[in-house]
Amino acid sequence: MISLALACPAGAALALARFSRPRSRGERVNTGMGLPPVVVGLFVTLLLWRGGPFGDLEILYTPAAIVVAQAVIAAPIVTGITLAAVGQVPREFRLQLLALGASRAADGVAGAARGAPCRCSRPSCPDSAGSSRRSGPPYGRR
Repeated sequence: MISLALACPAGAALALARFSRPRSRGERVNTGMGLPPVVVGLFVTLLLWRGGPFGDLEILYTPAAIVVAQAVIAAPIVTGITLAAVGQVPREFRLQLLALGASRAADGVAGAARGAPCRCSRPSCPDSAGSSRRSGPPYGRR
């Protein structure tokens, strides 16, 4: 539950943010997914050790430390799934949310809806009609 509360908003923010390199948003998330649980456990142990930054909490070897470690392990996975799911939402749906009264500040939809190019490759898409950025055949086959 802790991972969901932290990672879902992070994944949605990464999916809706604009980056200079489109692949850069998922690179760190994928790196986090690839970390072995033993390495994450060692990192959390070092943080919770007496001499570590959170040593004053004295929660090492307690159930609270286990919860913290599992939240750190699960957060990149939840962020990656949320990133992929929100990234696949078509631009038209985002515009529809705005038309139905969704808050622009609540989830950053306004910025994504104004400037995000259409990701579909259908020739009948109104956003891609007459667009010069597509040079291949329809449906993404090249």
